[in-house]
Amino acid sequence: MESRTKKIIGAVVVALAAILLFLFLWLSAGEQQPTVVNTTGPSANTPAGGLNVPGGTVRMDVTQATEPVRTSEEAAAPDVRTNLKRIAAAFAERYGSYSNQGDYRNLEELRSLMTDRLAQETTEFVEKSRAEVVQSPEYTGITTRALVTNVVLFDEEAGTADVTVNTQREEITSAGTRVYYQEINLDFVQMGSLWKVDSIEWAEGG
Repeated sequence: MESRTKKIIGAVVVALAAILLFLFLWLSAGEQQPTVVNTTGPSANTPAGGLNVPGGTVRMDVTQATEPVRTSEEAAAPDVRTNLKRIAAAFAERYGSYSNQGDYRNLEELRSLMTDRLAQETTEFVEKSRAEVVQSPEYTGITTRALVTNVVLFDEEAGTADVTVNTQREEITSAGTRVYYQEINLDFVQMGSLWKVDSIEWAEGG
């Protein structure tokens, strides 16, 4: 009888120990803080320009904005304008520089830069002027220098352009020297791959 009582007491002690152990483990698990997932900002381990996702990092490259790619025609347009300005400046200086001893050579030298129509008009003007000129022993002449050249109208598709050249002109006569400023307007027409002057007009003044 005494042996049976001891066995019962031992079983109760073991059961109580098991219950206490279970309660201890349960309470310990309840005190652990849950893992917080930060959804408002990038993780410290997230690489710059990327995003951590299951299975790896997704790269999110941010490229700088670049200028739109220009077509070959658009890229060529500035070069055409630059060439027109260069031709116009040289034409204006030669056209506007002459003397009573030059025999209109300045105009003859420019005919290759003119359209057929303007070249014909120039030839007729030179021939008429030579027939009417009266030689003077006193020298008179004008020297023209291009200052600023502007392409005010350019239509590559139509093959037309309007260029103005602001010039400084120095006139020498027996009375002395006079410096003044005058604008000349040149209308260009494209003939094949060449741009040629089709009309010339000096602005009033001077």
